[in-house]
Amino acid sequence: MGGDIDMREIEGEFVFKMADPLYRQKALVRVCEAMAWAASPDDVYQQVVGVVADIAECDSAVLFLLAVEGDTFVQRASSTFGEAGARTFTVRQVPVAVGRIRKIMEGGVPVIMDYDRPHPEDWIPRELADSGTKLSVNVPVVACGEVLGLCAISYLQPVVWNDVFTDFLVDVGRIVGMVVQRIDTTKKATALLLLDERKRISAEIHDTTSQVASALSLAAASVRVGHEKEADFGDYRSEIIEIERLARDLVGMLRDEMVSLRAPLEQMDGLVEGVRRSLESFERNWGIPTVLHTKVERDRLVVSMEASLQIMRILSECLSNVLKHSSASRVVVELTMDHKSLSLIVEDDGVGFDLGTVPTDRFGIRIMRERAALAGGTLSIISGSGGTSVCFDIVKR
Repeated sequence: MGGDIDMREIEGEFVFKMADPLYRQKALVRVCEAMAWAASPDDVYQQVVGVVADIAECDSAVLFLLAVEGDTFVQRASSTFGEAGARTFTVRQVPVAVGRIRKIMEGGVPVIMDYDRPHPEDWIPRELADSGTKLSVNVPVVACGEVLGLCAISYLQPVVWNDVFTDFLVDVGRIVGMVVQRIDTTKKATALLLLDERKRISAEIHDTTSQVASALSLAAASVRVGHEKEADFGDYRSEIIEIERLARDLVGMLRDEMVSLRAPLEQMDGLVEGVRRSLESFERNWGIPTVLHTKVERDRLVVSMEASLQIMRILSECLSNVLKHSSASRVVVELTMDHKSLSLIVEDDGVGFDLGTVPTDRFGIRIMRERAALAGGTLSIISGSGGTSVCFDIVKR
């Protein structure tokens, strides 16, 4: 929209199209077709928003979903239209309890904001005000009577509005709500399947690999006891003892792995309990003292089960590195969670290492960084002669 085009012609054509029930029906079908599964939920959201923006012939369409804490709508997808060089704008979050936005939560009804004649209760984001936006319509995204988010469509030019289009957008919001609910249900089902699979792998490690490692340790001990009195056994004694030690270490590592895999992350406090159990198992198996400091507020950042599992794997890799490389005599772990961030710090007092000399074919650090990204956070490492500190952070934006 814009340029030398007569806006009255566009408005008239737009209203005419929206007054046609067949056009509205076809438009709703297009929204439904946009639900086709893609590589990721974000791709699905983007597809849906793109279709909504095209149907509404707007300058910008943004999908916001309700945050876990329920206090804000968080942007998940956006689409900006208009001629080349047109101004774009992005609002990352919208507070739930400000202006007339709260009416969306209370009644599930659209909120229309005329920026030239604003309602006394309207809260207008600075980015939209600076963009020259003339009109915004905030459509509730609803499923089973529950508001899950809102879809905000905005225009840089005045637009003729009527109840027919408002009712149509309410139907669009319900379809988008079905998309969100479907994705949420799929995520939960996947998380439960993932947890079940981890428990199955843990059981298989116990029943197969761990048993073989234990048998290897016993066999090495049997060889040592049965032959150490022979005259030439001294030539092999140190090698047999080393095999016995390595087998015991392997059994301990497998036990640590089983504890990590079976961490009770399906519980609200599962992450804290999972960290505690992993450290207790590590100290019991390897004799290296561990200390856990926690600061977990009542209103803390809620992370998904998948993110919690990735965090536990990062901790497991840190402890494995302490055992294999650091020669540390103590490990200190700090876990801090509040409503805006989560931080996990793993420190040891070992020999440390030079990050610049780590071979490129070593996957440990790279895998930890990848796991951190999958959990929605970042990973930083500081190491020197006084030990190593690995810090994982998730910050709510």
